[in-house]
Amino acid sequence: MITSGIYLAFVGLGRSFNHPLYSSYGRVLAAKIEAFAIVLAIGAYNRFFLVPTIDLASTRRLLVRNVATESLIIVGVIGLAALLAATPPAHMSMTASSSSPGMSLPSQVSLSKK
Repeated sequence: MITSGIYLAFVGLGRSFNHPLYSSYGRVLAAKIEAFAIVLAIGAYNRFFLVPTIDLASTRRLLVRNVATESLIIVGVIGLAALLAATPPAHMSMTASSSSPGMSLPSQVSLSKK
């Protein structure tokens, strides 16, 4: 599943590693991946460090706080996924702007008065 997601992102970004840096699609995808990585890190911390010492009251409070934080970040990940679904992939937006018939942009813009 991870491999297919990486492949689809690579194809969606026009088979270029530069597009994620300069496209809104790539930036939203990076934010989603980073937020999900934070959720995974919090979950791993909870599982391997807090759950073994769950008998302590301070650990239970910390676990509840971490789970609440994790839940809020997951809501953000879902929001980023929705935004990602509405954002055109980089290769589509770049080809659409360069191949629109009748739409040509001037190569130079003059700001002086004539």
